[in-house]
Amino acid sequence: MKSYLIECAEINYFTIEVDAEDENQARDLAKENINNFEVIDEWVSEWDINDIKELDEDGCAI
Repeated sequence: MKSYLIECAEINYFTIEVDAEDENQARDLAKENINNFEVIDEWVSEWDINDIKELDEDGCAI
């Protein structure tokens, strides 16, 4: 049996909760540093295979 490296890409969606005075401030705070906020929900909507490489006996891509 052969082994392959499969490179994939996916589109992730997520929901965060931001405390702000208004919608514009919430948007600005999220854009400033999206990682400051806890992820409430996340999901993958689409994914695809970009590249496939067969591996040789030593585990190196051919």
